[in-house]
Amino acid sequence: MKNKLLRNIFLSLITLILWGNAIMGQTLPYTLGDADQLTRTLLGEALGEGTEGRLGVLNSIRNRFFSDRLNPNRKRSLTDIVRKPGAFSAWNPGKGGNNLVKKGPGDQDYENAYSLVISFLDGAYGDNTGGATHYYAQDKIKAPSYYNRAEYKGAQKDFTTIGGHTFMATPADKVTQDFTKQGGLFTRKQTNVPYPSQFFGPQDERSPAEMLMSGADLNEDTMMQLASVLKDQEKEKQNKFYKGAQNIMNVLGLGSLFGR
Repeated sequence: MKNKLLRNIFLSLITLILWGNAIMGQTLPYTLGDADQLTRTLLGEALGEGTEGRLGVLNSIRNRFFSDRLNPNRKRSLTDIVRKPGAFSAWNPGKGGNNLVKKGPGDQDYENAYSLVISFLDGAYGDNTGGATHYYAQDKIKAPSYYNRAEYKGAQKDFTTIGGHTFMATPADKVTQDFTKQGGLFTRKQTNVPYPSQFFGPQDERSPAEMLMSGADLNEDTMMQLASVLKDQEKEKQNKFYKGAQNIMNVLGLGSLFGR
């Protein structure tokens, strides 16, 4: 009983830290349960896609969260968004769904996807869709009929093709993020985090560490830029953690337990 209580307290603290970091760092507010649901959604929707295609799907989820039309007042959590009936076909009941959403911890596909999801939720990637809230599989269906529903009829629509999906962004969804396009890549102006293909090209799915360890052909300027980005990301992540943890400790009256 005591161990269970301590575990619940620990998980609650972690959740509070994640929410605190999200508020201060302008990243997505999420719980560990949200991360699990996004991972399963990603597997069901884009298991066969490369990193760019998977990030496109994750960005469509993030953009729905920040959409004033689809999520007014941010009342719906990330789990609410992906599990909304009919929103993502992988979760459809019966034959319309996808059994890949049943994969879980311990499965290699799940673990690989989960790692990407956590990095994404912590703000490691910019938006490669330009604010898209919808997408459809090119080889399976035509553009969905809801693209011409009342709220979208006559509205500006910007389409971006990534892998096997076509993504749609439209001002009609009122996504409250500030996007800029540089060199064909969409990033948030607040952080302007480089997208992976700026370093390694769209065909290389290896991580930065794997690229460096394998002796990949990276020029000096690129390596220096990569090192600078990774250093800044690590420093920012540490600062967010300590600030969030310190705030929680202050609320709990535990003083400078996380002081440095």
